[in-house]
Amino acid sequence: MTIVGDKTVIQQTLLRLQIYFNSEQVLNKKYSEQGVENTLTQLKSLEQTELVLKLTDKISKYKLCNDGLKTTIDKILEIDKKFVANDEYTQKTKLNDVLAEIASVF
Repeated sequence: MTIVGDKTVIQQTLLRLQIYFNSEQVLNKKYSEQGVENTLTQLKSLEQTELVLKLTDKISKYKLCNDGLKTTIDKILEIDKKFVANDEYTQKTKLNDVLAEIASVF
């Protein structure tokens, strides 16, 4: 007597859910090109529902965001080195330049 349903169907559904939620976790970890590629490959094995397509898009853009963040940090460090004086005007100018750099990323 089966209470829940076909065991094979349930196992396949649980496997698909595991792939989806493990794929989401890639975004919470330090960027790894190999990890992103593996995740995208696994997501291709799932039915391409709206949620799967959105997650695939987010993971595909992860490298772009990671590269943008690194570039922004480098530019902020350059701005920091450019200003030596500690007067109020210089501090405000430096802050404005840093904020403008951050805003350009978003």
